[in-house]
Amino acid sequence: MTSLVKEMDKAAGENKGLAVVILMSDDKKGATEALNKLAKEAGVKNVALTVNDTGTKAPDWLKLNSAVKHTVTYYKGKTVEKSAALNEGTEAQCKEIVAAAAKLFKAAG
Repeated sequence: MTSLVKEMDKAAGENKGLAVVILMSDDKKGATEALNKLAKEAGVKNVALTVNDTGTKAPDWLKLNSAVKHTVTYYKGKTVEKSAALNEGTEAQCKEIVAAAAKLFKAAG
């Protein structure tokens, strides 16, 4: 997750975009500490890092697949442009996600 957040932060910064990471965790305190550490160590400036208020249960309106470890959703305004689901988060998948986000940031800019 660290490399994905770093690359998203770079893409967002280069294209005047903003990305959001919502960590789904029942340990809000631990998750918040982990995100704060990530933000500090990675120098994150263009990715908002937050913990889901309802723990591991996603709000129904997000329509997330609970069997998937990571979901990336691309919005333009209030419209979902693209969604990606992944469990492992390989380097190739991360590159694909960042490229799609950069393209969307450029189109919105």
